[in-house]
Amino acid sequence: MLLAAYTFAVLYFFQKQVSFSEVHEIDGNYKFISPLLECNIDYDYYNPWPIKKDLEKYIDKVKKTWNIHEVAYYVRLLENGSTFWYNQNTKFIPASLVKLPFAISFMRYTRLDELSEIVKINELPDDTMSGDEYPDLIEFGKEYSLYTLLAEMLINSDNTASLNLFQYISKKAWPQTYKNFWLWIIDFSKENSLNESVKSYASFFRILYNSSYLEREKSEELLYLLSLSTFQSGIQAPLPKKINVANKFWAQGLEWEDLHLHDCWIIYTDSPYILCVMTRWNKKSEQLEVIQNISEMIYNDIWNK
Repeated sequence: MLLAAYTFAVLYFFQKQVSFSEVHEIDGNYKFISPLLECNIDYDYYNPWPIKKDLEKYIDKVKKTWNIHEVAYYVRLLENGSTFWYNQNTKFIPASLVKLPFAISFMRYTRLDELSEIVKINELPDDTMSGDEYPDLIEFGKEYSLYTLLAEMLINSDNTASLNLFQYISKKAWPQTYKNFWLWIIDFSKENSLNESVKSYASFFRILYNSSYLEREKSEELLYLLSLSTFQSGIQAPLPKKINVANKFWAQGLEWEDLHLHDCWIIYTDSPYILCVMTRWNKKSEQLEVIQNISEMIYNDIWNK
């Protein structure tokens, strides 16, 4: 009898959705961050398993229909820590997604008043950095403020801006945060650049939202710039226009690899959440459709809970 009761208790424990209720500071001065104060284990929370199963059925169906190579998503509700995912540890090429952790690293070692400093563009990216969703707007030989370069790097994924910011920060003592955030110069010609997952990449958005690594004003500024992203064809497309979002994307095909199209956002609903979707196969329109459908299914489920 005792053994049966124990077994039931263990099964009940694992069937319950274990999450963390996070205590955030309420401060009307910030629009995009919510500084984390405390985490508590909580066993009474929204159950993501029904939507997770629906998403798995949908992904299995499109994999068979379109012969898709890889799809992965990761969701984290920011106010209570609930997570669910599909292929969360599958590796993809991060490429331009590296610009977000680099921006965090850059801001860690740059004062806000330094962002007005003017620098001259004296280096251009090589051919392997071309082919992103939007062309570079920063021009060789012209002068720009550090803030303009930072903004262009995050809003339009400008490679010239990021390369010259990298050159600027490398003149300082090599920051430890560079190692902490696994930043490197990616060799696009080698398969070892398949090294980032949706789960690990989503952590950068959480770091900014919780303001757990940067000063609050710096976290707020980076998320503000991400909210101005010009890429609106993926996760954001099916969402109501009134919802604020903060985004980093990348879309590019490589000679040795399929088209990688990735989209990661914070969606600022009443229950704000992170959604990252990474895809790899050979038809951009289908990849965008899958990203949009995953986004819509998750939004509707969270909104209706």
